[in-house]
Amino acid sequence: MKRYSEYKNSGVKWIGLVPGHWDALRLRFVCEFRNGYTPSKANPAFWQNGTIPWYRMEDIRETGRYLKEAKQYVTAEAVKGAGLFEAGSFILATTATIGEHAVLIVDSLANQRFTNLKIRKSLAAQVQPDFFFYYLFVVDDYCRTTTRAATFASVNMDDLKNFLVCIPPLSEQRAIVAYLDDKVAKIDQYIAVAEQKMKALDELKQTIIADAVTHGINPNAKMKDSGVKWIGMVPENWETAKLKRAVSLINERSSDKVLPYISLENIESYTGKLLPLGNTTPDSVCSSFRKGDILFCKLRPYLTKCIIGDFNGQCTTELLVLRHFVGEPKFLHYILLSPKLVMQINASTYGSKMPRANWDYIGNCIIPLPPLSEQRAIIAYLDDKVAKIEQLRSREQAQIEKLKEYKQRLISDVVTGKVCVTQD
Repeated sequence: MKRYSEYKNSGVKWIGLVPGHWDALRLRFVCEFRNGYTPSKANPAFWQNGTIPWYRMEDIRETGRYLKEAKQYVTAEAVKGAGLFEAGSFILATTATIGEHAVLIVDSLANQRFTNLKIRKSLAAQVQPDFFFYYLFVVDDYCRTTTRAATFASVNMDDLKNFLVCIPPLSEQRAIVAYLDDKVAKIDQYIAVAEQKMKALDELKQTIIADAVTHGINPNAKMKDSGVKWIGMVPENWETAKLKRAVSLINERSSDKVLPYISLENIESYTGKLLPLGNTTPDSVCSSFRKGDILFCKLRPYLTKCIIGDFNGQCTTELLVLRHFVGEPKFLHYILLSPKLVMQINASTYGSKMPRANWDYIGNCIIPLPPLSEQRAIIAYLDDKVAKIEQLRSREQAQIEKLKEYKQRLISDVVTGKVCVTQD
């Protein structure tokens, strides 16, 4: 790829050489900084019937980097004196899950994990927002690489404010944005294809799980009507029972600051996988669980966030802690991953912006209960099938990671002038 004709030393090891005719300013002189915050959950007036988007990392993960709708909303009473984060400004994750950014499409707020960055009015004519959006990928990488793991990871804000922002002439900023818009769109298309393959594999896995936990794995078994719509036909020797007859709901609260903490962000949707815990901050009130307990998400059940805890810990109260006393816990876990049951539970939710199911309904859902020997055979069968599907899924995930790394490197090289994309 082309390079610029002349370079100069930026004075910053992280960035190195930059085109000789580019300007550079510290981030503190480019942007105004404001901290995100969480309005008190103890004050219903801050949350009930809220209309102002309040963003968390989950919004970026599930919606993308252009934020308009949120999973949670606050009221005008929750807004502090400095007012809302303005549309067109940016949020950058500077604590916990570090090194992610997004642009705000509407006036809104974000939690304390984010720092709001707004281009100063004095530079509005010199820094194109779309160019700065791409430059934040470089800032993301800097934050991730230079932040050391600690009890609670956070970016050194003085260092961040002194981070160098390369500023090409406006005509070049526009050319860079046009080039990256094209290249990034193509990379994102490849990523989308791989994600669709992963989605198809997830759907295949769900189908296999649903079929095995309701109809068994013996194709010659005599069947009977279970009398339950989501279950359908079951082998003659199977029983059915309310879920609350197979598990007990545990309502033990915890405020332990040492025990590992699981938030909804740590559970992968649809797969039953626990993601790396990192340094997620516990809520003020948590539920405690033991190794072997099943954790099932009552908030937006359609996301199918359900795991078996493999250690003693604490979790958000949005997760129901279920302790088994009938049957194999892993069989019950597979049942709770079954999409038809999840759809039934999801249909019972209340609340438009944060739909939740309650235990009274979930506990009364009918589930199939095969003999223990068949439960174990089904678990072995599903473990094998799921492992093979996960292997294929991992290949697609690896491809996605390579594409994301390439995209990050491409953006970094272009916005710091390592390659020239302007016309002669």
